Amino acid sequence: GNSGSERRDFAAEHFDAALALDEGYGPAVAGLGLLDEAAGRYEAALAHYERAAALTPDDFRINLLLGRALARGYGGGATQEARETQVQRARRHLERAARLRPELVEPWAELGSTYLADSEDVGPGIDALEHAMELQPKRSDVGLNLTTLYVAAGAAAQAESVIVRMKAAGVDAETLRKAKEIGERVVAESELDRGARDRRREDLTADIGVAGEM
Repeated sequence: GNSGSERRDFAAEHFDAALALDEGYGPAVAGLGLLDEAAGRYEAALAHYERAAALTPDDFRINLLLGRALARGYGGGATQEARETQVQRARRHLERAARLRPELVEPWAELGSTYLADSEDVGPGIDALEHAMELQPKRSDVGLNLTTLYVAAGAAAQAESVIVRMKAAGVDAETLRKAKEIGERVVAESELDRGARDRRREDLTADIGVAGEM
């Protein structure tokens, strides 16, 4: 509604004023990026996050915002190669965010979710999501993504253990049902060639989507 856009205009003025005082203030530049993102201006948001990260490279939130924007494909990776480069950069920023604030679940959850569409080694994604689950066992996107990666790795027992932990943490019934559906798709490695495994992983990723919003 109108009040929302008024609030955004006020916020934009506030960030512009902060920038006028200090051209090198990364969080204010990132704030403008957040406003762009809220308005669906994704390329502009990415440009602001890039500039903010250049100004303030060790800010947890800036690394998280930039990593997340890159992971979501803002600014477009037109070719497969460009997309892969973008995902690698996303991971570097999310890893930095996780190192800066290891006690917060968000960077680990986002980092793990970047491995959902990966046909190579999902090990680092599993590690990140295990860390996220330790921090916040009730978070449904983390449990679902972790189950998906264990299925992709052909690790039936570990996928099952995630579901057991989710249940113990009191995750809602609908999420548990989804997790069980994912878990039931584990097929013995020997029955599938590599190509079929990769296709199955793509299907799983399409089914459950990526990590939840911040």
